[in-house]
Amino acid sequence: RGIFEKNKIHSILEENNIKKLYITGIVANVCVLATCTDAFFLGYDVIVPKDCISATNQRNFDHALELIEKWYGTVT
Repeated sequence: RGIFEKNKIHSILEENNIKKLYITGIVANVCVLATCTDAFFLGYDVIVPKDCISATNQRNFDHALELIEKWYGTVT
């Protein structure tokens, strides 16, 4: 799951009026995608700098970025 699972990060972000999240990580097609999905449904503006993520292979990297751009946020 994404970062919002079983911790207080969402309430901390809300308390500090944070509305835009830059998501980075190691596995684009797993944890990065899950975090983007959760953030989107919690109402955040999601931005993913593609130079700050990786994936298990190029196909998974490209597919994750395609899904993120189509549904959950902006890929830069």
